[in-house]
Amino acid sequence: MEVPSLSVIIRRLVPRSLWLPIFFVMMGFISLINPRLVRPLTPDERQARRRRLAWLRRRQAALPQRQLMGRLLGCNTPSFDLPLPEADDILILSHGIPVVPWLKRVGVRQWALWLDHLGETLRARYPDRADIAPGIAWEEWLQGHVRYVEAHFARIAGQRIARLLAALPEADVGNIYLFGHSAGGSAILQYLADLRDGSAVAPARPIRAALTLDAAVWGPARLWTGWPIAPERPGRMDHLLPKLRHYLTISGPKLRWHRHLTWSRNYMELPFRGLGAWAQEQGFTILTVSNLADAFSHPQLDDLPYLEMHIGRRFDIKGTATGRTHLCVQRDPRVPHYLWWHDEVPLRQLTW
Repeated sequence: MEVPSLSVIIRRLVPRSLWLPIFFVMMGFISLINPRLVRPLTPDERQARRRRLAWLRRRQAALPQRQLMGRLLGCNTPSFDLPLPEADDILILSHGIPVVPWLKRVGVRQWALWLDHLGETLRARYPDRADIAPGIAWEEWLQGHVRYVEAHFARIAGQRIARLLAALPEADVGNIYLFGHSAGGSAILQYLADLRDGSAVAPARPIRAALTLDAAVWGPARLWTGWPIAPERPGRMDHLLPKLRHYLTISGPKLRWHRHLTWSRNYMELPFRGLGAWAQEQGFTILTVSNLADAFSHPQLDDLPYLEMHIGRRFDIKGTATGRTHLCVQRDPRVPHYLWWHDEVPLRQLTW
C-alpha cells in the first residue's frame, strides 16, 4: 500500500477554500516581526530614544489632569460642555438587554461606578447638604432621584421613558438628566426624536442633559433595536425599497456605488437630522460617546455633539463575543471621572 505524501494529506484535510485565509493569517504573523529588533541598537540610537522618552515624560507631566486622562482614554482636548448632575435632578439610567444567553444580565449593577462618582462630586460641590452624605442619607437620595429603564426595542423603550418622565412629580427645582448605554442610549435618542416630532408626551420637568454611551443606532445594532422597521420612524420600508432599486440600477458603464453609499449614510442619519440644533433651542445638552474599539460603535450622528474614545483592543474577538469590549466604556472608572469632571474630587487608582 502506497503511503500518501505530506502534501496530499494536507490537501485532504484542508479544503481548498481555506487555503487563502490560512495564507493571509500566516503572512499576518510574519508581518509582526520587526527587523529593527533583530540587530542591537547603537549607542547613538539608545541615547536618542532616552531623550525622546524624557521629552515625552516632561510634556505629559505638564498637561492638566483632565487632558491627561482624556489621552489615556484616546480622546483629544475636552471640547464638550456637559453639565454635571445637580443634587435636585432626576436621573434616568437606561440600559440594554443581553442579546445572547451566555452574556451576564448585569442590570442596575452596571451603574454603581457612575453613582459612586456622582456622590463624591455632589459632596465636593455641596459639602453642607446632609441629604447627600454617605451612608443611609445617600441611599435614600438614590431611591428618590434615580430611575432605571431596561431597553430592548428603541420605540417601545422610548414610549416607556416618555410615560415615566410625564409621571414625575412636578417641582420648582430639579431637572431631568437622561443617561443610556447601548440599547438604552438608542431608546433615549428615540424619545428625544419623538419629543421633537410631537409624538411623545412632554415631561413634567425640564430636561437638563442627555448622555449616551455606544448607543445601538448604527449597523447591525440598529436593526436589533428596531429602528428601521415599518411603520416606525425614521423611514418606511415602502420608501426604502424603491430608493434601493433606483440606486442599484445598472444604467451605465459604472455602478453608482458612491451614490448608493451616500444615500445609505443619509438614511442612517435621518432620525437625528437637526436633533442637536433642536436640543440647543430647547436649552439642554446632548453628548454622544462612542468607543471605537467596540464593534457596535457609531460615528457622529448629524449635528449631535460627539466624543470618540479608544478603550481596549480594536479587533478583540473574544472581548466582542463576551461583551467585555462593549461594556468597557461603561465599566471603566476613568470615563465618569472624565465626563463628570470636578477638580475637588480626588483621583484614585483607576484601573479596569
